[in-house]
Amino acid sequence: MKEWAEGLSDGSIRLSISKTLYDPEAVLKTSHLFTDRCYIDIGVNDNDIVLFFKPKEGTNGVLQSIVDDFLNELIDQQVRAIVQRECHEIRVQIIRRPFRQST
Repeated sequence: MKEWAEGLSDGSIRLSISKTLYDPEAVLKTSHLFTDRCYIDIGVNDNDIVLFFKPKEGTNGVLQSIVDDFLNELIDQQVRAIVQRECHEIRVQIIRRPFRQST
């Protein structure tokens, strides 16, 4: 599934992101990183996470660029989540090792 964006008549952009491709946590983390650049409203439907990007004062002409940057950051956040899941057990073992009692 592919992301798609739609410009709306009020100057905002609606972006639908597949729930099967991206974790809601990655979407939320990415959204938080962009709250200084635009307003973001997050919702869900059966298959997608739906985001509405609204321009803040002085960002009317660059909202599409912000959405493009958002999508790149979303990929980064999703990959970080994947790596964290894959390495979880290794991290646990590394942390436990110094606390094991000698026998």
